[in-house]
Amino acid sequence: MTASTTDTNGISCDCSDIDSGAPWQLIPAIDFLAPELITSHRGEPASDVYSLAITAYSIFNEGKGPIQARNRFETLRQGLEKLKNVPPEWALSMPETFREDFKLCLNKSTAIRPDAAQFTKIPFFKDHRLDTVQTLESFMQHEQMVKIELLKKLPDMLIHFEKRLLVQKIRPCLTAEFSHPDLIPFILPALFYIIDLTDKEEFTTLVMPELAPVFSMERPYQITILLLEKLDLFLSRADPKDVDNHILPCLYRAIKNENGRIQEICLNVVPKIAKLISRHNMKTDVLPRLLALATTGDTLAVRGVLREEG
Repeated sequence: MTASTTDTNGISCDCSDIDSGAPWQLIPAIDFLAPELITSHRGEPASDVYSLAITAYSIFNEGKGPIQARNRFETLRQGLEKLKNVPPEWALSMPETFREDFKLCLNKSTAIRPDAAQFTKIPFFKDHRLDTVQTLESFMQHEQMVKIELLKKLPDMLIHFEKRLLVQKIRPCLTAEFSHPDLIPFILPALFYIIDLTDKEEFTTLVMPELAPVFSMERPYQITILLLEKLDLFLSRADPKDVDNHILPCLYRAIKNENGRIQEICLNVVPKIAKLISRHNMKTDVLPRLLALATTGDTLAVRGVLREEG
């Protein structure tokens, strides 16, 4: 006893052995079956498109299909036999931009129905969020400039996504590109938006294992700048071990950097997190460099910070 319709290769399958008297768990949702499954007991990929259209109908009609067979094969058969075309009232209950495609999906002729690829391109289902996910999933195939342009726009686009999709779907697509250091400065702003939505457990188990190697990168220098600017965010989420093993060492390396902007950020950050720095690291990594900056700080920004701290 089976309830199959089409196999994964799109080959028609025999559905003649569906037993309407079988336990409900073994019977397909009869109200959603395509006509050919009832009349000829044969299914094909177009049968699934019909069922998808009926599912769409039920979404806009309080969960009810157009023919309420109440899981009775004979009732559905009789209802389908009376129909020559899709009744106008069926289409009128659907969004206007979907009506014509909806009628095609429900055509009795399987040859007229759109195939699966065409179904996904129906304008009604066009969603910029889906486009974004699909683009990120195929990110590796794009040229670097195309990636950069998308990444620049991504932070503003992410506000339209729910947290679960951001954490489970978007985040892995972004961190997969960490193998390309030149892209990381463009990736981090979007990743920071996602991190801001995570709790400590999510950050520790999902984000930090992927982000940890980035804390040791010094080139391009924009990576260090972006990480230091978000130090408060990391410290509010990270496990103490990650703070000691990855986040603070990033600061120790940064304070030795000759880039004026990095020096400026370090001078602003150190007083705020001094209590997290061990006595040994303060003595060997931080204070000597602060002293050097105090005596030889070249940039106006660094001098300004030193005057403020003084």
